[in-house]
Amino acid sequence: MSLSKIVISGRGVRAPEKRFTPNNNVAVTEFTVGVDSPNRQDGGVDTNFVKVITWRDLAERCSQEIRKGDLVAID
Repeated sequence: MSLSKIVISGRGVRAPEKRFTPNNNVAVTEFTVGVDSPNRQDGGVDTNFVKVITWRDLAERCSQEIRKGDLVAID
């Protein structure tokens, strides 16, 4: 078994969307983070978009506290 871990920081692309699972009513929040990385060839910046999904209590907190344009870090 192998385990991978990433840590990213970037800006929220849009407001998080909270929903609930149909069977057991568990909170799920989804949002996208834009992560800038320098382009080595021309000195510009490339932006990668990372989809983040949170569950339960963390989903509730993310939906309440994160807004479009906020700087967020994901571990």
